[in-house]
Amino acid sequence: MKKACLLLLLLCSCGSKSLRDFDGEAERICKLLTKELQKVETREELLEAEGKLGPLFQQLVDLMLSAESYAKQHLEEAELFSNAYDEPLLEEMMRVYRIEGGREIVERAQREALIRLDKTKQK
Repeated sequence: MKKACLLLLLLCSCGSKSLRDFDGEAERICKLLTKELQKVETREELLEAEGKLGPLFQQLVDLMLSAESYAKQHLEEAELFSNAYDEPLLEEMMRVYRIEGGREIVERAQREALIRLDKTKQK
């Protein structure tokens, strides 16, 4: 959960052409993730959604890495963006974590994205 929250906060605080574009894309992906999680009421539904969640987490990592690279080259554009759109996602993740096995399933969906993120950060 901590890694997921950190990932979301980093993504949502980042702003393809400007940081604002990255912020807009982060908002779009967060809303898609929220929508997928809102459909989940049972462990079985979460298992079915796992295949959709993984690629969305991958998109978030791709976006975060691109935004970070862009921000390093465009320091003059640095500004804070609202991350109000990530609150519903965090709430849904917390709700889904309370489903039996929910935490493990979500973490499994995030695993590939987080491993790639960790490898990139270790370079």
